[in-house]
Amino acid sequence: MKQVYDLNLYSVFYVTANSNSFSEAAKKLDLTQPGISYSIRKLEEFFNVKLFDRSFTGVKLTEAGKILYYYVDNANAILLSGIKVINEYKNDSISELNLGVPTHVGTYYISDSILKFRKIYPNIKVNIIDKNTSEMVAMIKKKELDLIIDTDLTKSSDPNIAVKKIRELTGIFVANREYYGQYENKRLLSKEFAKLPLILPSNTTRTRNVIDSYFKRYNIALNPIIENNSTPIGKKLIEKGIGVGWMIDAFVKEELESKKFIEIKPAIEQLKISLSVMYQKENLNHVIQDFIRILKDE
Repeated sequence: MKQVYDLNLYSVFYVTANSNSFSEAAKKLDLTQPGISYSIRKLEEFFNVKLFDRSFTGVKLTEAGKILYYYVDNANAILLSGIKVINEYKNDSISELNLGVPTHVGTYYISDSILKFRKIYPNIKVNIIDKNTSEMVAMIKKKELDLIIDTDLTKSSDPNIAVKKIRELTGIFVANREYYGQYENKRLLSKEFAKLPLILPSNTTRTRNVIDSYFKRYNIALNPIIENNSTPIGKKLIEKGIGVGWMIDAFVKEELESKKFIEIKPAIEQLKISLSVMYQKENLNHVIQDFIRILKDE
């Protein structure tokens, strides 16, 4: 299909639609009214549809015109974001990067990325905010955060909020070998597993919702004795033999390798958790893009 590459035609269409008047659009674009009419006619001929209804009081978009306006409006928003990013890049006007990172993620996945980021941007201050996911999402919408890094972030109903998966993580259950050595190298049936004294994330977290939903598929109801959102505290509770805790495998790599902890396996597949980032599309600049790239590389 032949395409119209003259972006000026779409610019004329966009300004005319926002002005509801050929004469007003002509003033804003410093063109003649016949010039506006000619550009609109060219688009209408190309699409073979009527884009405006004309009247003595002005012009109004037709249904076809409304469809085209939707896409031109989105393209304009992307262009404005691009202009903003280029200006920021040119002027180096970005002084801070605000990251929303829960402790359980930040402890193990952020320090190396920040080290690399600081080498590229030594003059940019990094602020790390630790709140629950719902609070951080609200902050993203208010532009109080530039980026959220968390597990299993879900797609937002807001079309301007983007979620990108960085990597897949594996969730496992671990315990102190001294207290739970009898379960080593075994796969526990549902009833046996459900009887264990479990330490899980709080039921207000997205991660806990994912864990509960996953186990419900196998008709396993989890009833924790302790709910805790701090990985260091969770590891301490496991170390004391208080219970069997859910952890991302990378978070307990050293304890497993030293055989201090053992993995306790239910007779189902391992649960996969995605590590994702969330940001406002219109707020995306070269600094945020570079930080996301560093996270992926790490």
